[in-house]
Formats: sequence, C-alpha cells, structure tokens
Amino acid sequence: MKLTKQVISLELAKRLKELRVKQESLWYWCEQFMTIQGKKIVTSKLYRFRDDFIIHKLDRYEWYSAFTVSELVLLLLEYPDEGTRMHKLHEIYADYLARELIVYKSQKEK
Repeated sequence: MKLTKQVISLELAKRLKELRVKQESLWYWCEQFMTIQGKKIVTSKLYRFRDDFIIHKLDRYEWYSAFTVSELVLLLLEYPDEGTRMHKLHEIYADYLARELIVYKSQKEK
C-alpha cells in the first residue's frame, strides 16, 4: 500500500495544524516553495522525520504532521468526550482486521 494512503492528506494535515493539534507524528508532510528560473513552484513530499529533510535552495517550506490512523486514535483518546467512543471503535476495528487476516490466511492454506 502506498504511504500516502496510510497517512492523512496534506489538506487535512494543514487543517489540523490550523486547529493547533500538536505536530508530533511518525511522518511529516513538507510543503516546499521554490523559485526556478523565475517560476514559483510548490511541491509536497512525505518525510519519515523532519531531520531527514535537506534544504535545497528553497524559498520557504512548511511542516505538517502526517498522522497515521493509530496516531489519530491516540490523539482522540486525549479528549474525554471522544475517549470512550474511540476505545470502542478501536476495539471494533482491531477485531475486524483480525477477522480479515484469518479469512485471508485460511484461504491461502487451502
């Protein structure tokens, strides 16, 4: 599965940062702004750690946490109103994924 499908989109990452969600995650989106031959170019790329990013003649860049599903669940658990609901959802999804894996492995062994 592509990494971009395992983390939130850049647009959602920007919105969460605007809402002051703490920017601590395993992956980070880096939006890079540069000028090449007079043309302004904006690109975005995922990095494992912010330290992995090397500055290449950039005019400006901005970091956003690219949260995984597990990281989002942990963040939601910090909010008392959502905590109980998220615990239940997390348990349901864990069981669902386990069942899917059992079905897959069972079919492979036939």
